[in-house]
Amino acid sequence: MASKQTHLHTIQTGTQFRLLSIPVAILMLFSLTVHLSTPATAKTSLTTCIDLATLKERISKNGTCRTPQEALANWRIVPDDSALTAGSTTKTLIICSNKANSPVTYQLIRAKCAKHMQTNRYTRSASLPAKPVISRVISLSHESASLALAADSATSTDAPITYYTISTSKGEVKKVHSWKDLTLTITGLRSSTSYTFTVSATNADGTSPLSAASLPVTTQIYIAPVQASVAAPALSCANGGACAVGDRGPGGGIVFYVSATGFLCGPTRASTCTYLEAAPTTGSSAWTDTPTAWSGSTGTVSTVSLQIGHGYLLTEAMLAQDSTAGKAGTLSRAYRGPNNLNDWYLPSVNELLELYGQRSVIGGFDATTAYWSSSQSSEIDAFVIYNGNQLFGAKLSAFYLVRPIRAGTTRTAPVFTLSSTSETLTARTSALSGYTISSTGGTITSYSISPSAPPGLNFNGSTGVLSGTPTETSAATTYTITGSNSYGSATATFRLRVTGDIGDIGPGGGKIFYVASTPFACGPTLNLMCRYLEAAPTTGTAAWDDFYNEYEWSGDTTTEIGTTGTAIGDGLKNTLAMVSLSSIPDKAGTISRAFRGPNNLTDWHLPSKEELNQLFVQKTLVGFFNVDYWSSSESAAGWAWSQQFVTGVSTQDAKNYPIKVRPIRAF
Repeated sequence: MASKQTHLHTIQTGTQFRLLSIPVAILMLFSLTVHLSTPATAKTSLTTCIDLATLKERISKNGTCRTPQEALANWRIVPDDSALTAGSTTKTLIICSNKANSPVTYQLIRAKCAKHMQTNRYTRSASLPAKPVISRVISLSHESASLALAADSATSTDAPITYYTISTSKGEVKKVHSWKDLTLTITGLRSSTSYTFTVSATNADGTSPLSAASLPVTTQIYIAPVQASVAAPALSCANGGACAVGDRGPGGGIVFYVSATGFLCGPTRASTCTYLEAAPTTGSSAWTDTPTAWSGSTGTVSTVSLQIGHGYLLTEAMLAQDSTAGKAGTLSRAYRGPNNLNDWYLPSVNELLELYGQRSVIGGFDATTAYWSSSQSSEIDAFVIYNGNQLFGAKLSAFYLVRPIRAGTTRTAPVFTLSSTSETLTARTSALSGYTISSTGGTITSYSISPSAPPGLNFNGSTGVLSGTPTETSAATTYTITGSNSYGSATATFRLRVTGDIGDIGPGGGKIFYVASTPFACGPTLNLMCRYLEAAPTTGTAAWDDFYNEYEWSGDTTTEIGTTGTAIGDGLKNTLAMVSLSSIPDKAGTISRAFRGPNNLTDWHLPSKEELNQLFVQKTLVGFFNVDYWSSSESAAGWAWSQQFVTGVSTQDAKNYPIKVRPIRAF
């Protein structure tokens, strides 16, 4: 390897550290002159930065490195009259710079300097960081923890710590490039989960041994944030809120009747109203009680009614007979009021009686003079009310007073319930029974669902109903149904679980290859119960690729774990133990744990011996090559179980032997 290097950056005899491969260094021009330079004087110290990904080394101009990926190294010049220090923990560096007669100033890292260059030799101590010692670990939140180190591992000032690597007992790995008071923080953890941690330190010379595992710590329970809300001010009657007799209504009139249960209203009595208001006789756009004839003609009685809620319909019937302006019906319908509403009309008999009863409240009502109603008593007569609440039929051509009214509805936010709150059904087999919605609040104008309805099911945004037959399995999921109108919204929840059969698509996006007749223990510590196993998909979005790739079982191929099982359900627990022993990426255990699949789930793992056998049973359905595949079940210190997908025979292979992998998950 040394013959391929273009510079000198070697470890003296007996070194135990990896030889760094450093390509041609960067030429750094510090100044350019047009005359002979003064005699060059080499700096007594020098700082370089080594990119740990590419192993390129460059000279630092300001004594710092540009990115966290670079490791810093400090060098000291060797005096001309001194011999190079030799030893197993010493490194040397040759720097070629300009001579006094050169018109430019430069420094280059080279293996050998040319005759026209000045040669300067630098040296520094070289050693791996000491193994970190975790003195304390605490949970900071539901997703983070803090680790304190007992002592600074960066004992070498010539090669300070570049970063620490934290590995968790659940397989997460994080590099920490900055720390204060030797305190490291790791985020992205699971809530209410027990963890232990190990730490290693990396500098320009390599990575320290792993620390001993920390004491266990459990992350905090996740509590969803409660957003502070300020209650909206109560609506007034004029703004659509609840009304009482005497209130100013939305039309600008005075409320004279309120119904506790509501009544049908509107031009066709297709709406529901809760109050009546009378045209105001004071203020802007006030009404003046005007004597006028009921109608311009004597027409057929189209609708005979005296009831509350019928006035608008009766007034429309009057105008259908005769739309002559200036009559009782046309005057009432032409009125717009202070707020320019177009639904004023002539009251029916019972509406006029309520108006008469509240004459002192509405004001301007002449109790000694008769008022027209919109209720006909015959082809030539209509009812009027006058002094003393007396009712009689008057000729349509007679002149009596008119007071328009309008009906309205108190606006309210939605309130609703579901007839059923949970359901379990089978994918591609059972149609969803679903639920019905009972609305007891304001009229709901639209519905939404979160998260989105699962494949095969349809959510109707107008009715709020979920229906259809699911086409894929899904773990139990709580869906939030939201009903809204312009005054607010309300929610209800519906919990749905879709079970499946072999060949169905599972919640992770893979194919189900095993269905247990009774639940089996599963999960990180076999603390859960599962019924299904699904295999990573090899087609589509975020698919698994095992066409070219083969992997060693673990980064540690000699240490016995001793706790892995072979049963169905053991796979995740086994894989976590593999990763806890060695978190080196791109091994059978770590690559399986790193897989997320189409639906970004984090519980994929290497199958146990028996789980792998179920994959072999369904290899045609799932899609496998006729080669060997790793299981997560260890057989001895340097050996683990695999299975031949040609014969189905389980064999023991050396852990450092690369063979294929297919992640699975249980649910």
